[in-house]
Amino acid sequence: MNTIYPKIKKLLRALNMRGEIYMLNKEQLYSEKIGKVCTINVLNRLTPIEEYNATHIKKKNEDKYDFVKEKIISSFKEIDILLELVRIYKEVGVK
Repeated sequence: MNTIYPKIKKLLRALNMRGEIYMLNKEQLYSEKIGKVCTINVLNRLTPIEEYNATHIKKKNEDKYDFVKEKIISSFKEIDILLELVRIYKEVGVK
């Protein structure tokens, strides 16, 4: 049994309680190198539209969106996602 995913889920919930919304998505892609379908883990953050427009050159329509999904990290290994979430959790705790 994979013991990393419950820890990722717990960190996602803890960040959500602090007002930071993160999502873990799994995407599949075909690898020609190994000749089969691989699963990649993608960590996204839902950023409020006002914050997104303040930090990016390409602006989004505020009437159309409330949040924008920003890709934080993508990896084949769940441990990379867990370590990034721990770093974010420590950073949010300091603020």
